[in-house]
Amino acid sequence: MINKHSFDFDSLDLDDNGVDKKTKKKYPKISNFMITDKINDDYDFKGLEKTFKDLSFIKNWAYIVHDKDRNEKGELKDKHIHIYCQVNNTQSVITIAKAFNMPPNAIEGIRDKSFFRACQYLIHLNDPNKYQYSLSEVKASFNFEDKVLKIMSEGAKKRIKANLIKDISEGYVKRYDLANYFQRNKIDPLYLTMWKPCIDNAYKVRNEYYNRSFDRDMEVIFITGKAGSGKTTFAKLLAKKKGYEIFVSGSSNDILDGYEDEECIILDDLRKESFSSFTDMLKLFDPFTNAKFKSRYSNKLVMADLIIITSTKPLEDLWFDESEDFEQLSRRITTRIEVKEDKIYIDNYDPKSKTIKHVASIANTIKELIKTNKKSEQVSSFTHDWFKENFG
Repeated sequence: MINKHSFDFDSLDLDDNGVDKKTKKKYPKISNFMITDKINDDYDFKGLEKTFKDLSFIKNWAYIVHDKDRNEKGELKDKHIHIYCQVNNTQSVITIAKAFNMPPNAIEGIRDKSFFRACQYLIHLNDPNKYQYSLSEVKASFNFEDKVLKIMSEGAKKRIKANLIKDISEGYVKRYDLANYFQRNKIDPLYLTMWKPCIDNAYKVRNEYYNRSFDRDMEVIFITGKAGSGKTTFAKLLAKKKGYEIFVSGSSNDILDGYEDEECIILDDLRKESFSSFTDMLKLFDPFTNAKFKSRYSNKLVMADLIIITSTKPLEDLWFDESEDFEQLSRRITTRIEVKEDKIYIDNYDPKSKTIKHVASIANTIKELIKTNKKSEQVSSFTHDWFKENFG
Protein backbone atom coordinates (compact mmCIF):
# COMPACT_ATOMS: atom_id res chain seq x y z
CA MET A 1 0.00 0.00 0.00
CA ILE A 2 1.42 3.45 0.87
CA ASN A 3 4.49 4.30 2.94
CA LYS A 4 4.55 2.44 6.24
CA HIS A 5 5.21 4.38 9.43
CA SER A 6 5.80 2.85 12.84
CA PHE A 7 3.29 3.81 15.51
CA ASP A 8 2.15 1.74 18.45
CA PHE A 9 -1.63 2.04 18.28
CA ASP A 10 -1.96 -0.60 21.01
CA SER A 11 -0.37 1.79 23.50
CA LEU A 12 -3.31 4.16 23.22
CA ASP A 13 -6.01 4.09 25.89
CA LEU A 14 -8.76 6.42 24.69
CA ASP A 15 -11.85 7.50 26.57
CA ASP A 16 -15.22 8.16 24.90
CA ASN A 17 -14.10 11.69 23.88
CA GLY A 18 -10.99 10.42 22.09
CA VAL A 19 -8.57 11.52 24.81
CA ASP A 20 -5.62 9.28 25.63
CA LYS A 21 -5.86 8.57 29.35
CA LYS A 22 -2.07 8.39 29.68
CA THR A 23 -0.87 11.38 27.68
CA LYS A 24 -4.10 13.41 27.85
CA LYS A 25 -3.71 14.02 24.11
CA LYS A 26 -6.99 14.31 22.26
CA TYR A 27 -7.60 12.51 18.96
CA PRO A 28 -10.80 14.16 17.67
CA LYS A 29 -13.28 13.15 15.03
CA ILE A 30 -12.91 15.04 11.76
CA SER A 31 -14.97 15.37 8.60
CA ASN A 32 -12.41 16.12 5.87
CA PHE A 33 -8.67 15.53 6.15
CA MET A 34 -5.35 15.81 4.37
CA ILE A 35 -2.10 13.89 4.53
CA THR A 36 1.36 15.10 3.51
CA ASP A 37 4.09 12.48 3.22
CA LYS A 38 7.58 12.25 1.76
CA ILE A 39 7.78 9.67 -1.00
CA ASN A 40 10.31 7.98 -3.26
CA ASP A 41 10.17 6.61 -6.80
CA ASP A 42 8.67 3.24 -5.79
CA TYR A 43 5.63 4.73 -4.07
CA ASP A 44 2.56 2.49 -4.51
CA PHE A 45 -0.03 4.74 -6.14
CA LYS A 46 -2.24 1.80 -7.13
CA GLY A 47 -2.28 0.67 -3.51
CA LEU A 48 -3.25 4.19 -2.43
CA GLU A 49 -6.21 4.32 -4.81
CA LYS A 50 -7.26 0.82 -3.69
CA THR A 51 -7.31 2.11 -0.12
CA PHE A 52 -9.64 4.93 -1.16
CA LYS A 53 -12.03 2.42 -2.73
CA ASP A 54 -11.88 -0.02 0.16
CA LEU A 55 -12.71 2.57 2.82
CA SER A 56 -16.47 3.03 2.88
CA PHE A 57 -16.25 6.37 4.69
CA ILE A 58 -14.24 8.01 1.87
CA LYS A 59 -16.63 10.07 -0.29
CA ASN A 60 -14.15 11.97 -2.52
CA TRP A 61 -10.38 11.96 -2.82
CA ALA A 62 -7.62 13.77 -4.68
CA TYR A 63 -3.85 13.67 -4.57
CA ILE A 64 -0.80 15.13 -6.30
CA VAL A 65 2.97 14.71 -6.11
CA HIS A 66 4.89 17.92 -5.48
CA ASP A 67 8.41 17.68 -6.86
CA LYS A 68 9.06 21.29 -7.84
CA ASP A 69 8.52 23.12 -4.52
CA ARG A 70 11.41 25.22 -3.26
CA ASN A 71 12.36 26.47 0.20
CA GLU A 72 13.25 30.06 1.14
CA LYS A 73 16.81 29.53 -0.13
CA GLY A 74 15.50 28.48 -3.53
CA GLU A 75 16.50 24.85 -3.01
CA LEU A 76 14.23 22.03 -4.16
CA LYS A 77 12.24 20.45 -1.34
CA ASP A 78 12.01 16.70 -0.90
CA LYS A 79 9.50 14.98 -3.17
CA HIS A 80 6.22 14.61 -1.32
CA ILE A 81 2.56 13.76 -1.83
CA HIS A 82 -0.53 15.72 -0.79
CA ILE A 83 -3.67 13.66 -0.18
CA TYR A 84 -7.06 15.29 0.36
CA CYS A 85 -10.11 13.24 1.41
CA GLN A 86 -13.76 14.05 1.99
CA VAL A 87 -15.63 11.64 4.27
CA ASN A 88 -19.30 10.69 4.49
CA ASN A 89 -19.48 11.07 8.28
CA THR A 90 -17.00 12.30 10.86
CA GLN A 91 -14.28 9.78 11.62
CA SER A 92 -11.77 9.43 14.41
CA VAL A 93 -8.21 10.49 13.57
CA ILE A 94 -7.12 7.09 14.92
CA THR A 95 -9.43 5.22 12.51
CA ILE A 96 -8.06 7.20 9.57
CA ALA A 97 -4.44 6.82 10.69
CA LYS A 98 -4.77 3.04 10.97
CA ALA A 99 -6.40 2.81 7.55
CA PHE A 100 -3.53 4.68 5.89
CA ASN A 101 -0.72 3.19 8.02
CA MET A 102 0.19 6.67 9.20
CA PRO A 103 0.89 8.09 12.67
CA PRO A 104 -2.08 10.11 13.99
CA ASN A 105 -0.15 13.40 13.86
CA ALA A 106 0.13 12.98 10.06
CA ILE A 107 -3.65 13.28 9.73
CA GLU A 108 -4.68 16.92 9.57
CA GLY A 109 -8.27 18.11 9.53
CA ILE A 110 -9.24 20.53 6.75
CA ARG A 111 -10.46 23.73 8.31
CA ASP A 112 -12.10 25.13 5.18
CA LYS A 113 -15.78 24.20 5.19
CA SER A 114 -15.57 23.76 1.42
CA PHE A 115 -13.60 20.59 0.63
CA PHE A 116 -13.32 21.52 -3.05
CA ARG A 117 -12.03 25.00 -2.28
CA ALA A 118 -9.41 23.49 0.01
CA CYS A 119 -8.30 21.29 -2.88
CA GLN A 120 -7.08 24.39 -4.72
CA TYR A 121 -3.86 24.05 -2.72
CA LEU A 122 -3.03 20.85 -4.58
CA ILE A 123 -1.98 22.96 -7.60
CA HIS A 124 -1.18 26.06 -5.47
CA LEU A 125 -4.02 27.94 -7.12
CA ASN A 126 -4.65 29.77 -3.86
CA ASP A 127 -0.95 30.57 -3.38
CA PRO A 128 0.42 32.21 -6.57
CA ASN A 129 3.86 32.73 -4.99
CA LYS A 130 4.44 28.98 -5.08
CA TYR A 131 5.05 26.77 -8.10
CA GLN A 132 1.85 26.40 -10.10
CA TYR A 133 1.21 22.73 -10.87
CA SER A 134 -0.90 21.71 -13.86
CA LEU A 135 -4.34 20.11 -13.74
CA SER A 136 -3.01 16.98 -15.42
CA GLU A 137 -0.85 16.22 -12.38
CA VAL A 138 -3.86 15.84 -10.07
CA LYS A 139 -5.51 12.45 -9.64
CA ALA A 140 -9.03 12.64 -8.24
CA SER A 141 -12.29 10.75 -7.90
CA PHE A 142 -14.17 13.79 -9.24
CA ASN A 143 -13.87 16.34 -12.05
CA PHE A 144 -11.18 18.51 -10.50
CA GLU A 145 -11.51 21.38 -12.98
CA ASP A 146 -15.29 21.56 -12.65
CA LYS A 147 -15.41 21.28 -8.85
CA VAL A 148 -12.28 23.16 -7.77
CA LEU A 149 -11.31 25.82 -10.27
CA LYS A 150 -14.73 27.48 -10.23
CA ILE A 151 -14.58 28.02 -6.48
CA MET A 152 -12.56 31.04 -5.49
CA SER A 153 -12.43 32.71 -2.10
CA GLU A 154 -12.82 36.47 -1.86
CA GLY A 155 -9.21 36.74 -0.72
CA ALA A 156 -8.03 34.71 -3.72
CA LYS A 157 -10.14 36.85 -6.07
CA LYS A 158 -8.58 40.06 -4.75
CA ARG A 159 -5.06 38.62 -4.96
CA ILE A 160 -5.50 37.28 -8.50
CA LYS A 161 -7.16 40.50 -9.65
CA ALA A 162 -4.36 42.58 -8.12
CA ASN A 163 -1.72 40.44 -9.85
CA LEU A 164 -3.56 40.82 -13.17
CA ILE A 165 -3.76 44.61 -12.88
CA LYS A 166 -0.08 44.74 -11.92
CA ASP A 167 0.90 42.59 -14.92
CA ILE A 168 -1.16 44.78 -17.25
CA SER A 169 0.30 47.99 -15.83
CA GLU A 170 3.84 46.71 -16.23
CA GLY A 171 3.22 45.67 -19.84
CA TYR A 172 3.42 41.91 -19.33
CA VAL A 173 -0.15 41.23 -20.52
CA LYS A 174 -1.03 42.61 -23.95
CA ARG A 175 -4.70 42.84 -24.86
CA TYR A 176 -4.37 40.05 -27.43
CA ASP A 177 -3.00 37.78 -24.70
CA LEU A 178 -5.64 38.53 -22.06
CA ALA A 179 -7.79 35.43 -22.64
CA ASN A 180 -4.67 33.23 -22.68
CA TYR A 181 -3.56 34.83 -19.39
CA PHE A 182 -6.83 33.72 -17.78
CA GLN A 183 -6.39 30.22 -19.18
CA ARG A 184 -2.73 29.92 -18.13
CA ASN A 185 -3.54 31.04 -14.60
CA LYS A 186 -6.69 28.88 -14.41
CA ILE A 187 -8.99 31.86 -13.81
CA ASP A 188 -12.67 31.39 -14.57
CA PRO A 189 -13.41 33.37 -17.80
CA LEU A 190 -16.49 34.74 -16.02
CA TYR A 191 -14.19 37.17 -14.20
CA LEU A 192 -12.97 38.54 -17.53
CA THR A 193 -16.42 40.09 -17.86
CA MET A 194 -16.87 40.95 -14.20
CA TRP A 195 -13.53 42.74 -14.01
CA LYS A 196 -13.80 44.45 -17.41
CA PRO A 197 -14.11 48.07 -16.12
CA CYS A 198 -11.04 47.59 -13.94
CA ILE A 199 -9.12 45.86 -16.75
CA ASP A 200 -9.99 48.60 -19.25
CA ASN A 201 -8.85 51.27 -16.81
CA ALA A 202 -5.56 49.41 -16.23
CA TYR A 203 -4.86 49.40 -19.98
CA LYS A 204 -5.77 53.10 -20.17
CA VAL A 205 -3.34 53.99 -17.37
CA ARG A 206 -0.65 51.79 -18.94
CA ASN A 207 -1.08 53.49 -22.32
CA GLU A 208 -0.86 56.95 -20.78
CA TYR A 209 2.32 56.01 -18.93
CA TYR A 210 3.83 54.39 -22.04
CA ASN A 211 2.95 57.42 -24.16
CA ARG A 212 4.65 59.81 -21.74
CA SER A 213 7.65 57.73 -20.76
CA PHE A 214 8.87 55.89 -23.85
CA ASP A 215 9.73 56.73 -27.43
CA ARG A 216 8.83 54.48 -30.29
CA ASP A 217 11.42 52.21 -31.84
CA MET A 218 9.41 50.95 -34.75
CA GLU A 219 10.26 49.58 -38.16
CA VAL A 220 8.10 50.20 -41.23
CA ILE A 221 8.27 47.92 -44.29
CA PHE A 222 6.51 48.50 -47.60
CA ILE A 223 5.77 45.47 -49.81
CA THR A 224 4.44 45.90 -53.32
CA GLY A 225 3.53 43.42 -56.03
CA LYS A 226 0.74 42.16 -58.23
CA ALA A 227 -2.40 40.65 -56.74
CA GLY A 228 -1.77 37.04 -55.74
CA SER A 229 2.01 37.38 -55.77
CA GLY A 230 2.32 36.39 -52.10
CA LYS A 231 2.76 39.82 -50.48
CA THR A 232 0.63 39.12 -47.40
CA THR A 233 2.13 35.66 -46.91
CA PHE A 234 5.62 37.14 -47.12
CA ALA A 235 4.63 39.86 -44.62
CA LYS A 236 3.40 37.23 -42.14
CA LEU A 237 6.62 35.25 -42.56
CA LEU A 238 8.67 38.34 -41.73
CA ALA A 239 6.64 38.93 -38.57
CA LYS A 240 6.79 35.29 -37.48
CA LYS A 241 10.55 35.19 -38.00
CA LYS A 242 10.77 38.00 -35.45
CA GLY A 243 8.43 36.19 -33.05
CA TYR A 244 5.71 38.86 -33.22
CA GLU A 245 1.98 38.48 -32.76
CA ILE A 246 0.23 39.76 -35.88
CA PHE A 247 -2.74 42.05 -36.44
CA VAL A 248 -3.97 42.18 -40.04
CA SER A 249 -6.09 45.21 -40.83
CA GLY A 250 -9.32 44.17 -42.48
CA SER A 251 -11.10 47.50 -42.83
CA SER A 252 -10.38 50.39 -45.16
CA ASN A 253 -12.51 52.75 -43.05
CA ASP A 254 -11.00 51.96 -39.65
CA ILE A 255 -7.64 50.29 -40.17
CA LEU A 256 -7.02 49.74 -36.44
CA ASP A 257 -10.43 48.32 -35.62
CA GLY A 258 -9.68 45.20 -33.56
CA TYR A 259 -6.04 46.07 -32.84
CA GLU A 260 -5.06 44.68 -29.41
CA ASP A 261 -1.40 45.66 -28.89
CA GLU A 262 0.03 43.10 -31.34
CA GLU A 263 3.73 43.68 -32.01
CA CYS A 264 3.21 43.61 -35.77
CA ILE A 265 0.53 45.43 -37.75
CA ILE A 266 0.00 44.35 -41.36
CA LEU A 267 -1.90 47.00 -43.32
CA ASP A 268 -3.01 44.71 -46.10
CA ASP A 269 -3.72 46.31 -49.48
CA LEU A 270 -3.50 49.77 -47.90
CA ARG A 271 -4.98 52.72 -49.77
CA LYS A 272 -4.63 56.42 -49.12
CA GLU A 273 -8.41 56.69 -48.71
CA SER A 274 -8.00 54.88 -45.37
CA PHE A 275 -6.61 58.10 -43.87
CA SER A 276 -8.49 61.33 -43.28
CA SER A 277 -5.29 63.30 -43.78
CA PHE A 278 -1.69 62.86 -44.84
CA THR A 279 -0.69 64.03 -41.35
CA ASP A 280 -2.51 61.07 -39.79
CA MET A 281 -0.58 58.73 -42.07
CA LEU A 282 2.73 60.29 -41.11
CA LYS A 283 1.87 59.99 -37.39
CA LEU A 284 1.07 56.30 -37.75
CA PHE A 285 4.29 55.53 -39.62
CA ASP A 286 6.58 57.68 -37.45
CA PRO A 287 9.21 55.22 -36.15
CA PHE A 288 10.26 57.33 -33.15
CA THR A 289 7.33 59.38 -31.85
CA ASN A 290 4.29 57.97 -30.04
CA ALA A 291 0.88 59.15 -31.17
CA LYS A 292 -2.70 58.06 -30.79
CA PHE A 293 -4.51 57.14 -33.98
CA LYS A 294 -8.16 57.77 -34.68
CA SER A 295 -10.34 54.67 -34.39
CA ARG A 296 -14.10 54.08 -34.31
CA TYR A 297 -14.75 53.72 -30.57
CA SER A 298 -11.62 55.29 -29.08
CA ASN A 299 -8.26 56.54 -30.21
CA LYS A 300 -5.68 53.75 -30.33
CA LEU A 301 -2.11 54.00 -29.07
CA VAL A 302 0.01 52.00 -31.49
CA MET A 303 2.51 49.90 -29.52
CA ALA A 304 3.82 47.91 -32.47
CA ASP A 305 7.46 47.16 -33.15
CA LEU A 306 6.78 46.58 -36.83
CA ILE A 307 4.30 47.90 -39.38
CA ILE A 308 4.15 46.17 -42.76
CA ILE A 309 2.26 47.82 -45.60
CA THR A 310 1.21 45.74 -48.61
CA SER A 311 -0.05 47.27 -51.82
CA THR A 312 -0.42 46.51 -55.51
CA LYS A 313 0.72 50.08 -56.21
CA PRO A 314 4.03 51.89 -55.61
CA LEU A 315 4.69 53.85 -52.43
CA GLU A 316 4.17 57.15 -54.27
CA ASP A 317 0.50 56.28 -54.61
CA LEU A 318 0.04 56.80 -50.84
CA TRP A 319 1.19 60.42 -51.19
CA PHE A 320 -2.05 62.35 -51.60
CA ASP A 321 -1.19 65.83 -50.27
CA GLU A 322 1.13 67.68 -52.61
CA SER A 323 1.49 70.48 -50.07
CA GLU A 324 3.47 68.01 -47.99
CA ASP A 325 6.94 66.82 -48.96
CA PHE A 326 6.94 63.18 -50.17
CA GLU A 327 10.28 62.80 -48.37
CA GLN A 328 8.39 62.85 -45.05
CA LEU A 329 6.69 59.60 -46.03
CA SER A 330 9.70 58.12 -47.78
CA ARG A 331 12.06 58.44 -44.82
CA ARG A 332 9.60 56.64 -42.56
CA ILE A 333 9.76 53.47 -44.67
CA THR A 334 12.81 51.53 -43.49
CA THR A 335 12.65 48.74 -46.06
CA ARG A 336 10.95 48.42 -49.45
CA ILE A 337 10.25 45.05 -50.95
CA GLU A 338 8.96 44.27 -54.42
CA VAL A 339 7.52 40.80 -54.94
CA LYS A 340 7.69 39.57 -58.53
CA GLU A 341 6.97 36.21 -60.13
CA ASP A 342 10.49 34.81 -59.84
CA LYS A 343 12.28 37.06 -57.36
CA ILE A 344 11.85 39.30 -54.34
CA TYR A 345 13.81 42.57 -54.41
CA ILE A 346 14.80 44.31 -51.18
CA ASP A 347 15.78 48.00 -50.92
CA ASN A 348 16.65 50.05 -47.84
CA TYR A 349 16.25 53.78 -47.26
CA ASP A 350 19.51 55.57 -46.45
CA PRO A 351 18.70 58.54 -44.15
CA LYS A 352 22.09 60.19 -44.73
CA SER A 353 21.90 60.39 -48.51
CA LYS A 354 18.07 60.29 -48.56
CA THR A 355 18.26 57.69 -51.30
CA ILE A 356 17.03 54.15 -51.83
CA LYS A 357 19.74 51.48 -51.97
CA HIS A 358 19.29 47.98 -53.33
CA VAL A 359 20.58 45.43 -50.82
CA ALA A 360 19.43 41.98 -51.92
CA SER A 361 17.41 39.77 -54.25
CA ILE A 362 16.06 36.36 -53.26
CA ALA A 363 14.18 33.66 -55.12
CA ASN A 364 10.41 33.86 -54.80
CA THR A 365 9.10 30.47 -53.71
CA ILE A 366 6.12 31.82 -51.77
CA LYS A 367 3.55 30.49 -54.23
CA GLU A 368 5.14 27.06 -54.00
CA LEU A 369 4.93 27.17 -50.21
CA ILE A 370 1.28 28.23 -50.38
CA LYS A 371 0.43 25.36 -52.74
CA THR A 372 2.13 22.77 -50.54
CA ASN A 373 0.77 24.40 -47.38
CA LYS A 374 4.21 24.28 -45.78
CA LYS A 375 4.72 27.94 -44.99
CA SER A 376 5.91 27.37 -41.43
CA GLU A 377 7.99 24.25 -42.05
CA GLN A 378 9.91 25.52 -45.06
CA VAL A 379 10.55 29.18 -44.37
CA SER A 380 14.29 28.53 -44.57
CA SER A 381 14.00 27.18 -48.12
CA PHE A 382 13.91 30.69 -49.58
CA THR A 383 15.88 32.64 -46.99
CA HIS A 384 19.50 33.64 -47.38
CA ASP A 385 22.08 35.34 -45.17
CA TRP A 386 20.60 38.82 -45.64
CA PHE A 387 17.11 37.64 -44.74
CA LYS A 388 18.35 35.87 -41.60
CA GLU A 389 20.48 38.82 -40.53
CA ASN A 390 17.70 41.37 -40.90
CA PHE A 391 14.61 39.35 -40.05
CA GLY A 392 15.94 36.36 -38.07
